[in-house]
Amino acid sequence: MTFTYQPDRDYLLVDLASGRTAGKLLRGELHIAAGCDSEDPRTYAQLLGGTLRSTLGDEVGQREGDILTLRRTGIKLRLVPVEVACD
Repeated sequence: MTFTYQPDRDYLLVDLASGRTAGKLLRGELHIAAGCDSEDPRTYAQLLGGTLRSTLGDEVGQREGDILTLRRTGIKLRLVPVEVACD
């Protein structure tokens, strides 16, 4: 199946190494949990085209197809559309 990234959709980010959910990409904005006590996630970065930029404008990752690679750590995250992830 061919993957087509759509910036107006929501995605779960699944770590390729562990298979665990690592965050969410909500309409192009990367969200990570601020803590483990059910706090609302906070925006960390925004995906613009194929480049993930921090809220300060620094490049922090790249997207190629359905894989988002974080620059500093090299962690690879698969983008899974929310509708597919919930089935």
